[in-house]
Amino acid sequence: MHVAGEGSFDTDFCDPSDDDPCSDPKQIRGKQKGEITINITEPGSYDFRCDFHAQQMTGTIEVQ
Repeated sequence: MHVAGEGSFDTDFCDPSDDDPCSDPKQIRGKQKGEITINITEPGSYDFRCDFHAQQMTGTIEVQ
């Protein structure tokens, strides 16, 4: 999972060491677990997606 930090995705595939929030591990296979920490301080809409299925697995996090 990859969250767009500044309104757009900086890279096609996230890396846990980048600025944008990214799942760790970045590739989670079936029946495995991952973790993502998102520190959002500003209200707004933040897009997220699966980098491998970017057209089908997307959404928006709304922060008020």
